Amino acid sequence: DLHKDYDEALSLAVEVVKQGKVFVFPTDTLYGIGCDATNREAVRRIYRIKKRDEQKPVSILLSGMEDVERICEISDEERKWMLEHLPGPYTVLLKLKQEKAGMFSWLKREKVGIRIPNYVFIRKVSELSSTPIVATSANISGANPPKHHNELSREIVTSVDLVICAGETKYKRPSTVIDIGENKILR
Repeated sequence: DLHKDYDEALSLAVEVVKQGKVFVFPTDTLYGIGCDATNREAVRRIYRIKKRDEQKPVSILLSGMEDVERICEISDEERKWMLEHLPGPYTVLLKLKQEKAGMFSWLKREKVGIRIPNYVFIRKVSELSSTPIVATSANISGANPPKHHNELSREIVTSVDLVICAGETKYKRPSTVIDIGENKILR
């Protein structure tokens, strides 16, 4: 379903997340495909839809720094950088707090990419559904990631439960992936 009304789109997206379904949404960088990040089956469904190797990472989108601090170990240096640069077109690699790691049983590595996009809609979806959202580009692995809803493949659109359309994204490119602790830009 394609919906243009903001409030309706927001409530539909929150419902989809709460029901453990998968949806496509705009961010500040590209169109993403996502679900409740704590729902292992929904996350696995995204890997199947994208034909993506389950060893390859996907990021977790959060509504703000409070959520980051709740689930991640974060140094003063990382906090300072994030407060200066987020929301924005960055994915920051962080370690999950030991007691939160079980929430993300699908996660195959020690660090996870965390996003707080400069796009209020998707941050609101995370906030109102009270859960982190898995976020990865809405394309079949290897294909070009969509910068506009017109670039979404039919295969992706017909495989998900909801598509939120909002024209062209602000930055029209993938987020920059940063490991602040290691002082490295990875993408």
